[in-house]
Amino acid sequence: MTAVYREACTRLGCKENSSFIRVLEAQPNPRTLDLSNNYCGSEHGLEAILEVIKGESSLKEVNLSGNYLTTENVRSLVGVLLKHPTVTTVRLNDNRLYIESGKELVRLARFNPRITTIETEGGNFPVGHAFKNKIPVKIVEMMQRQIQFNLSTLTLAAAPSSPPM
Repeated sequence: MTAVYREACTRLGCKENSSFIRVLEAQPNPRTLDLSNNYCGSEHGLEAILEVIKGESSLKEVNLSGNYLTTENVRSLVGVLLKHPTVTTVRLNDNRLYIESGKELVRLARFNPRITTIETEGGNFPVGHAFKNKIPVKIVEMMQRQIQFNLSTLTLAAAPSSPPM
């Protein structure tokens, strides 16, 4: 994963984040990619991380909380996660996200039925902090309803079928 990240940074012309490198080196085949409380940098910084996410087939959870993400960053992340075969959990607390980011996350939950957790609230900053997400409650509720639907669908699919009578 480290090689993928470094190559993407070189190709995209962005500076490598040493904290990300340490995380990637510590977990050669992670189920959880915790890059929280860092700064992704420019859009190209996130694009390099997305290259890692695209190529990691064992990944179940992505945590980009506290990374100063923008709506465009969330749109790019959703574009990758819509097609990802194994990610089920996305944590985006403390990024100062607004309505458009929330709509993108609803789209993710709706069109990737493997997504069973999306966190956008809570986190490490105090209430009222400048980086608290500001996705309207109505959008968060829509996202949570879709997540509940995904969970119930997965539960039904995993339940043993009864034999025919």
